[in-house]
Amino acid sequence: MNRSVAARYVLGMTERKLWMHEARRCGLAALALPLAAAIGVLAVSVAVGGGDHADARSTGIGMVRLLANVFPVAAGLAAATAAARDRLIEVLLALPTQYPTVVRRRITMVTALVIASATVVIVWLALAGQWANPAWGPVALLVPMGPAFFLIGAALFAQAVLRSTSAASTVVIAAWLFQVMLFDTYVTAWLANKLLLTALGAVLAYLGTRRLSDSERQLARIAPGAAQ
Repeated sequence: MNRSVAARYVLGMTERKLWMHEARRCGLAALALPLAAAIGVLAVSVAVGGGDHADARSTGIGMVRLLANVFPVAAGLAAATAAARDRLIEVLLALPTQYPTVVRRRITMVTALVIASATVVIVWLALAGQWANPAWGPVALLVPMGPAFFLIGAALFAQAVLRSTSAASTVVIAAWLFQVMLFDTYVTAWLANKLLLTALGAVLAYLGTRRLSDSERQLARIAPGAAQ
């Protein structure tokens, strides 16, 4: 709950201890989901890796689609879980560190884990000859991370407004369905698609953070009339 190492109010707190604390506060489910997504995609890759060369392109297209759908959903659900670990909001709002800062740390940890897991999977698919996409190098991360940023932003905004993990998770699934059934249908250029999704995610995350910064609304949701 410290501002930083330079401005700490818990003696002995270091940057490493601070981030380790926030990792624990994220919860096992939030940290396990990106890893489970990576293991699942890798398992499918190994299972289909024995196909003949004629099927290589179709296999690669299927693996890219799997990656681009599994990772964003896992990221969104993980963010919805990590952002809802605090029950005594009124206590957190009274601490020197602003509550949105605490939530941002946890979302940052989840996002970093998703990026690391996606990087490992993309490298594996490229080495296995199962990467059938025009994006290569660091830009390839946009394939799963564009939608992932969008769903992380949706999760943070939904959690800030609804204060319910189940409701926020439902919003994540609804946002994913909107993306794959409508957005991807009309925005077909892959780079524009991923950049727009990233921008939408940034806007939603900003709005969610602003909502969390509104102490009166947070208190009013806990106890109607308390903010008056």
